[in-house]
Amino acid sequence: MLDTEGVGVFLGMDVGKTAHHGHGLTPAGKKVFDKPMPNSEPKLRAVFDKLKAKFGTVLVIVDQPASIGALPLTVARDAGYPDELRERAVREVRSSGRPVAHVARDLGIHKEALRGWVRQAEVDDGGRPDLATSAEKAELAQIRKENAELRWVNEILKAASVFFAKELDQPRTRPTR
Repeated sequence: MLDTEGVGVFLGMDVGKTAHHGHGLTPAGKKVFDKPMPNSEPKLRAVFDKLKAKFGTVLVIVDQPASIGALPLTVARDAGYPDELRERAVREVRSSGRPVAHVARDLGIHKEALRGWVRQAEVDDGGRPDLATSAEKAELAQIRKENAELRWVNEILKAASVFFAKELDQPRTRPTR
């Protein structure tokens, strides 16, 4: 049985191929969230962070966790662990030499989450040059965002140039006096 004593809000997510919807209740049953949910990691993370800041621990329940619900579930799971716990868990794996699954079980962490943290710590420390560091990932995300904005601006400029080209191509008539 799952202990839900420290949960501030229960967020049920109905996930679909094109749209998601979230419905949040406090332990007392008060509706605090009833909105469409985004389908991208940064936007989902922002929603979860906002709920966490307002209500504390957020328990996310996803209706299709093995398929289209995997992204919201992964983001929610990842957002739920404090940085101090992540650092402590990685230190424990590195210093004890115990298997990741055993350390994860002892600390109440999902083993795949801990495995990812350990791998990312190895990358950030220079031990895995084949993978991107956290700084490189952040830089790449920023570049992708800027690229998307530039593409959008470029589309606007193309549309504007087509519009003005049509205006210039039309024969001009002199007004009659």
